[in-house]
Amino acid sequence: MQETQSIYFDPESSISLAGSRDINHVLSVIAERYMAQNPPNPFRLRVFHTDSFPATGITETDSRYDLNLSEKFPEAPDGSFSFIAARFKREHKDTRLLVNCYGPVLIYLNGEKVWHSSVREDVNKAIETSVELPCNESWNFIVIRCQKTASGFGCMVGPYEPRWRWLKFLAPFKDRQGQGGFIYSENIMDSGIDPASFKLDSAEKESGLKWLPRREWSREDLDKGCFDRLYGNKPSMYACGWTTIEQSYPGRRMVSFELSPAAWYLNGEKLSGNPGEIPLDTGTHELFAVVPCSGQGKWDLRFKASYAGGQELPPKMPGQILGAKGEWLYIGPFKKEPEVIKGFGIFDFFNRLGEKSEEKVFWRVDEPNAVIRPYIENPCFGRWNYPLGVTLYGLTQTARVLNREDISTYIGLHMNQVINTHQYSLWDSEVYGYPEINNQLVGLEMLDDCGSFGSAMLEYFKEAQGEIRNIADRIADHISNKQERREDGAFFRLRLGHWMENTLWVDDLYMCIPFLCRYAKLSGDPSYIDEAVLQVKCFRKYLFIPEHNVMSHVYDFKYGTATKMPWGRGNGWCLFSLSELLEAMPEDHRDRQEILEFFTTLCEGYLKLQGSRGLWHQFLIHPDSYEETSCTAMFIYAFCRALRFGWIKGELADRLYGAAKKGWQGICEISVDQEGNIFGVCMGSSYSFTPDYYKNILTWVLNDTHGTGIVLLAGIEIAKLDQS
Repeated sequence: MQETQSIYFDPESSISLAGSRDINHVLSVIAERYMAQNPPNPFRLRVFHTDSFPATGITETDSRYDLNLSEKFPEAPDGSFSFIAARFKREHKDTRLLVNCYGPVLIYLNGEKVWHSSVREDVNKAIETSVELPCNESWNFIVIRCQKTASGFGCMVGPYEPRWRWLKFLAPFKDRQGQGGFIYSENIMDSGIDPASFKLDSAEKESGLKWLPRREWSREDLDKGCFDRLYGNKPSMYACGWTTIEQSYPGRRMVSFELSPAAWYLNGEKLSGNPGEIPLDTGTHELFAVVPCSGQGKWDLRFKASYAGGQELPPKMPGQILGAKGEWLYIGPFKKEPEVIKGFGIFDFFNRLGEKSEEKVFWRVDEPNAVIRPYIENPCFGRWNYPLGVTLYGLTQTARVLNREDISTYIGLHMNQVINTHQYSLWDSEVYGYPEINNQLVGLEMLDDCGSFGSAMLEYFKEAQGEIRNIADRIADHISNKQERREDGAFFRLRLGHWMENTLWVDDLYMCIPFLCRYAKLSGDPSYIDEAVLQVKCFRKYLFIPEHNVMSHVYDFKYGTATKMPWGRGNGWCLFSLSELLEAMPEDHRDRQEILEFFTTLCEGYLKLQGSRGLWHQFLIHPDSYEETSCTAMFIYAFCRALRFGWIKGELADRLYGAAKKGWQGICEISVDQEGNIFGVCMGSSYSFTPDYYKNILTWVLNDTHGTGIVLLAGIEIAKLDQS
């Protein structure tokens, strides 16, 4: 079998020609490229109408939008119609929608009909159909035409694999620009309206239909105080308003205030009842009011700020709330007067109130049923998933080795964006359904959702306190008490009805072992090390391929056999994790020698399969498969640690050293260009019983997050080994 030598870019562009002998240079270039391509942008805040359609569930199998029009129009006659509309961005090449129908449904995408339900789908909502959406590169507009019958009215829709491919449906029409969720038309009898004619990027009225949820208050509501409109009359309770004013003149100017009865705060400092004139510097100033409800008269909020000449400083909405009208954000009601802390952020206020109050509420605007929800719209920043876990692990070690505070700050921003919204996202999922942030952290459905990012979090924050400890405890509880196991204790993926049903994956050693090792140290409980050891023994029993001394990717309990497919990165996950376990295990642990012997056996197997240019191949035992970067980096990492910690000595140690050095040279010459781009990293996988899948279908992706952190870690271990 002839060996494949992959050419990912012009060899003269490799980082080996731009300083690969200096490993610190390579680490810096890769880390800086990654941070530049994934800037630390915050979540986007959008208006969401709670009388739109909920996204139900949190697991892979039950996460759907329930577009049940019978609940919106309970008196709708049979034969009537309504339209449901939204816009969304394509984020994956393959965009599929899973559809269950309550009645007849037609789906239009960008003005073209792409699907209509059949009779069998119309009459049985249990039938799930996968609809491929031929999406544009960027924004797409979807219209769903629903007909009312005795069987029901509407449908349920959701993306395929929502944990990874969740679709953010946003409101169409310029009038609702920036708002989240679906909108729906009034119920009509006229079936002659052509949805293909809707101009969803224009004004709403041009469609000729009335659309809901409504955005305007009734005249009766407008006559009420703002808090009466939002919360009803709640005697002895409190609500808050938040706005900003802009002092636009240079220097300091005197500004006079006229304030309605409330506890008022300017830039976090409480004002006296009648403050009169206050000097304000140039810039934005925050104004916050805590307003009690007396039960008599209007529960309202009024203020006026003006310069000495009478020119007013109009209020402006704090931050950028997409889809919002008006100038104020509101939160409440509360039984006790909330404490206002200087310098609070939009999530800090939620978290601090939640610690001291039984009420958990979030911000809203002055529209009917209009709340604020955060949306994650960065592909690689502020997210919680396992590839980003290993990426941040690599960046953490890079920051330490290079003494780079900027890299450490970047990691902290990413992690804190998740950590500081953890409690909010749990609450959001309970109140509104599927969360638009932290979906995998909220769900904790499988090991993928747990260990990788959790381990990176514990590595970065050496002292895990507060919300960090809460998250770590949730993960430990899932792994110990909720994760599916076989009779022998092996973690596996039950996933009933899913394509991966009843399987055990070598990947899951990485998804649990590094976290278990760090949590054992955090908690002082050695049973977590014992758990990691048990998993190694079980996975070896199911996946070890003795004729090559490597691991199969998957064991399929449906067929009672391993796939016998030695996928490169799957084996990398295994050896990487064993090296983490050996570092954490006490020297006198009863199973240490057994684990070390297994580690050594695998090292011997991988040594024999290294390619001629230093890289290992995607399908380890087929050298005609492409040269794969991430598994190469993980083998380098584990080999170096075996030598650095003295686990392996003698002739085998010499061979491991030579292989690690050759592998790193290969990465620098073949996989990394002079701008720090990383090539040859296999995409996220399914599994198969055939080599063809791994060699020809499971292709590589430029700068895939499965590889960035691992390459950094490999370089760090090479440098540490050379220094020792």
